[in-house]
Amino acid sequence: MNNINFYDVILIISIILVITNIKSMAQLKKEKFTTLYTINDDNKGIRTLGLVFFGIMAASIVLIIISAISSQGLTSNELTQVASVILLFVGVYLPLIRKTKITDKGIVKNGSLIKWEDIKFIEYPKNKVDAKGKVKAKINYNTKYNKPINVEIAFKQDGEDILKFKEITKQCRKKGKKSKTKSK
Repeated sequence: MNNINFYDVILIISIILVITNIKSMAQLKKEKFTTLYTINDDNKGIRTLGLVFFGIMAASIVLIIISAISSQGLTSNELTQVASVILLFVGVYLPLIRKTKITDKGIVKNGSLIKWEDIKFIEYPKNKVDAKGKVKAKINYNTKYNKPINVEIAFKQDGEDILKFKEITKQCRKKGKKSKTKSK
């Protein structure tokens, strides 16, 4: 039996991450929601970092291919490295580089839908601005297993995003509460 190397393990983990993300994306598409507003400033640093990593990934793949051409062949180890790098990037960064959206069904953040009826409360901290001049709204909601989770969404301090967010969430949460009481 051959020895399992580091890139084989990374490849297996990457495949699991990609399959999980595909299932999550398919589940989101089944919801058939309408996007009411897209928040531009949330996850901006992660999206930028994702683009930088994409550039590094593309450069490393090009270097591996150039190395393979100059040595007259691509070894199975190099092929595993290329596949691992691509799948790991897709598995980890694709969900994180999506913009946060407010929809008629809830809030979509990092590829997950937080339904309006699951949100317990939204806290808007007053006078708490971070070093980058952003204010963070904290959303407390229950998962399908009734486990409470907190999520933060970042906004510019005096930006249009936070005002739109407050307006839309106020309207949609009322509708979500009404539909939840009707279904009981």
